[in-house]
Amino acid sequence: MLNEAAVEAGLKLAAAIDAGVPETTRFHRKNYYYPDLPKNFQITQYDSPLCENGALTVAIEDDEREIAIERAHLEEDPGSLQHAGGSGGIDTAEYTRVDYNRAGVPLMEIVTEPDFRGPEEVRAFLAKLTEVLEYLDVFDRRSGPRHSPRPTGPKSRTFRVTRARRRRSPTRSPASATRSSAIGRSNRKLATGTNPAA
Repeated sequence: MLNEAAVEAGLKLAAAIDAGVPETTRFHRKNYYYPDLPKNFQITQYDSPLCENGALTVAIEDDEREIAIERAHLEEDPGSLQHAGGSGGIDTAEYTRVDYNRAGVPLMEIVTEPDFRGPEEVRAFLAKLTEVLEYLDVFDRRSGPRHSPRPTGPKSRTFRVTRARRRRSPTRSPASATRSSAIGRSNRKLATGTNPAA
């Protein structure tokens, strides 16, 4: 079953960035090998996002810029790999540790259009986005946003901002079912750049 808190967080974000919400959405399985997901696939709604075509206005010195947000979709976070030995790279590591603590946690990925003209705009955008997500109570600053630069071009995605977490409320019991037995019941946090089922 779908994680209700993850969907609510996504809809809050959609309203905050004036994004469109489709009548229907769906999840898919990415069926390629994930060494940091024990079941070897990831559940995502990548090609059918929860919201799309939003924007966020940021202040750049004395000017304002609108950064277009192409989409925000839900998926599950993988674990993390730590390559040890050698020079620390994957190609020279003596062994790799796998941390499964985050595997299966809700993740909402926010993808912008290629609208940034420089690093100062990226910093301003991340600061504004963090402020909005914290106001909506769908972000935990300890996890921090991540960004992934994309190649330039008319269809490129410049940055992905991920990992906003929803803090568990003591007065609220989040939905706790598994969807397709794919995501465990143990972690009910929402992750943003956040896991749809828990």
